[in-house]
Amino acid sequence: VVEAYEALRDETIEQYDFILSKGLKVKKHNGVGEPYKNSKEMLADIRDNNTLKFLPNEVAFGQEKTEKSDRIGLQPSGRTLEDGYEMTLSEVFRVVHDYFGHGILGNQFGAIGEENATLQHLDLYSAKALPAVVFQTRGQNSWVNYSGANTEAKKLQKQAKEENNAE
Repeated sequence: VVEAYEALRDETIEQYDFILSKGLKVKKHNGVGEPYKNSKEMLADIRDNNTLKFLPNEVAFGQEKTEKSDRIGLQPSGRTLEDGYEMTLSEVFRVVHDYFGHGILGNQFGAIGEENATLQHLDLYSAKALPAVVFQTRGQNSWVNYSGANTEAKKLQKQAKEENNAE
């Protein structure tokens, strides 16, 4: 497990550095809610502006006191944004996941799109890293889309979408 997560860390950093070398501008989302209304909007931002906004950990997971030493994803990545913000490893993975997992084939958000994004990663990570990649991506997909933990949030999203369409 340790070796898989170390490989995930190292390979994710390599992939992040690669996409930055191609000119991608990465920005921390400072607004309320998700950085994009949907996957189409994110894909357009990548395609048209070569920009990708990510949801920072304190928004994605809350600000509770968490011991970082035993959570590899919460450790500093050594990668900083223009404003000096140092990203955690999970934030770097979030960028790599959205760029490669969703961006290459246009995989949408949602249960099927997230599974397709996981499958996209199978070609981008080593055999050593894959157990950690699959655990992280399928685990997140299971929690977000199948656990019921987001039932209320999904109702509110649907209601907001309906209200916006009515206007």
